[in-house]
Amino acid sequence: MEYGDKTFKGEKLYLYQGFDPANANVTNKLLWRGQKAVVNQRDADILFLWKRYELLHEKSREKLEVLREITGTVTHRKHLDSSIDFIGKLLFGVENGPSTLGAVRAPDQPLVDDWDCVKRMVS
Repeated sequence: MEYGDKTFKGEKLYLYQGFDPANANVTNKLLWRGQKAVVNQRDADILFLWKRYELLHEKSREKLEVLREITGTVTHRKHLDSSIDFIGKLLFGVENGPSTLGAVRAPDQPLVDDWDCVKRMVS
């Protein structure tokens, strides 16, 4: 079984490997030179967009588009978070909702009790 674009099949792999001296001085401006720290995986895309926003020239159209994308993503996440909190309060009550949604199982317990149910829900 083959996937993807088969037009590259005839080309040799060595054409894409190795070092090109013409690219020796090219640097990635999106690399973060600051202190490396742990970033929540959920926030990784926002961090990438923010660093990109900081590198773009002032008053450029692309900078405004990136800022709109950041704002839209944050607004969407706030909406999702508040919706989940609301559902938790409806299901478990105002007092128990937040604590139940934030509860974590003990390390010796399985992640899911009924895998067949999870499979049915996902498919």
